[in-house]
Amino acid sequence: MRIINPCVRMNLNSGNHLMIYKSKSNNRGAWLSSLVLLIMVGCGGAEEVAQEPTPRPVVAATEQVEPTAEPTPIPEPTLEPTAVVEVEPTAEPKPTIDPANDGTNLKVPVLQAEPIRLTFEEVEDGYKAAAGGPIAPASSVSYMFRAEPGQTFSAIVEGDNLGWAILLNGNGIPPTKYKGRAQVWEFSQGGDYEFAISNGGPGTNYTFDLGLSHQADIDLASLPPEQIPFSQGVTTATVNGELDGENVKTYWVSTNAEQAFTFVLTGVEGSIKMYNESAGYSYESDAGTPALTTPPLPAGGEYTIEIDSDASGPFELAVTVDG
Repeated sequence: MRIINPCVRMNLNSGNHLMIYKSKSNNRGAWLSSLVLLIMVGCGGAEEVAQEPTPRPVVAATEQVEPTAEPTPIPEPTLEPTAVVEVEPTAEPKPTIDPANDGTNLKVPVLQAEPIRLTFEEVEDGYKAAAGGPIAPASSVSYMFRAEPGQTFSAIVEGDNLGWAILLNGNGIPPTKYKGRAQVWEFSQGGDYEFAISNGGPGTNYTFDLGLSHQADIDLASLPPEQIPFSQGVTTATVNGELDGENVKTYWVSTNAEQAFTFVLTGVEGSIKMYNESAGYSYESDAGTPALTTPPLPAGGEYTIEIDSDASGPFELAVTVDG
């Protein structure tokens, strides 16, 4: 008979078996003793605990999630700065100083014999003239130009220690206004004007830019009377104007008692009259005689001079004072 003791069935899978065979002896007691002993040994020994097989780690499949793509930044467009176009101002003609004629080399005053006649270039808004040169210490340089009533004259002068003025018949005329660096004169009287530059320092150089407006269309009768100026010590004066054949041209002069005046008209045929309405004195040229000489005036003051003619055109009136 084949017996397998369950208490000592160890590692059956490995094929290690404990087999008990029936003894050939019929001694029952001996067999039982062996069986008991076998049970005690098999069951009383250290119990072998069947080890659980080490489980293999289960690797969970990880879903590969594609990372969210960062948005590609859009570069800000680089704005090129807008180029500022600078418009160069219209260059005024500037004369060049000749090094061989440099005014700084001048050490003594120089007297100018005659004024220089200005030459203007016509532009859109009138006439322009530019010039320059040396000027000696304590000296002056004068230019002459013709202007008519209603015209505007402007001047910009460059140079050290310089002064300038507009004169008519030797008398200074103050500027009407200032426009930037330019001085502006508005003429109410026609004639040959003098533009004089004076130097109060050592020898130097000067340049100027002059402007003269176009002649305005004006009513000659609406113009106020023009003065015939006389500087101290000056006994002659000349005025120029234009007659239209309809209106009387009027001037005024400041006089002193006992002064006598002589007037000579050229250019047109006409009459000359001088009077002081408030004092009641009046003098008039003979008919057809373009000249008038007054006796010594009994009273001084402002006298009016009128030129009347049926003809039209420019004229010149020469005035001489005696006394």
